[in-house]
Amino acid sequence: MKLITTVFLLAVLTSINAQKISRSLQDHNSRQSDLVLFAYGSDNPVKIGTVDVQGNLLTDLSEVQMPQLTAEIRELFTSELWLVFAFGCGNRDDFGQHGTVPAVRGGNVALLADKEWTGSFFIASDQELKPWMADPAYNSAVRGQFWDVIYVDADVSINITCQNEIHLDRGIAEASYTYDLDLKKGFNWVEYSIEDIHVTDPEVMASFPSKVRISNMTDQGKMKWLADYFF
Repeated sequence: MKLITTVFLLAVLTSINAQKISRSLQDHNSRQSDLVLFAYGSDNPVKIGTVDVQGNLLTDLSEVQMPQLTAEIRELFTSELWLVFAFGCGNRDDFGQHGTVPAVRGGNVALLADKEWTGSFFIASDQELKPWMADPAYNSAVRGQFWDVIYVDADVSINITCQNEIHLDRGIAEASYTYDLDLKKGFNWVEYSIEDIHVTDPEVMASFPSKVRISNMTDQGKMKWLADYFF
């Protein structure tokens, strides 16, 4: 019984710690800022953490408070779970009963200083992923990981692999997406691991991920918080 209890507590602590991130940013612009998501529009920022003037970043998704939202705003920005991932299967049936769970994609983490939007982060394991994340139509992907935040309205476990067909100017490319997720009601870190790339003629279109694993965050130490400061 003691062993079972210990294992259970470790699992709970691991889940809690997986939502919390702290680190020191290099070349921070030295402004005290809130870390926010514009998941419900720029008029309804969701605060998920802070960055101080020394660049010390702290975020804990388990403590995020949802802003006061009207029913109209919730309906406008809330979608179904199968639609909110960066890589999607063909239709909601691929996710079974979980496909219609209300969900929202957080988008880039933004910096808000004195109520001004001063910058945004691309969170990736490799600097070379940033151009592709900013504009996948014109910049080729590379192998690596990137992270996003997703809100779900209920606990959800997903373990599926689906095959997609990407139609090209000449022929069809196969893409494989594996979802291995245990999402808790609220905000969750989601990790995308790009395991293979479909290489294209760059004069025609950018190379794109052809094999991706979507999971809970596995190693926050790999995260690079790549900032674009507006001013």
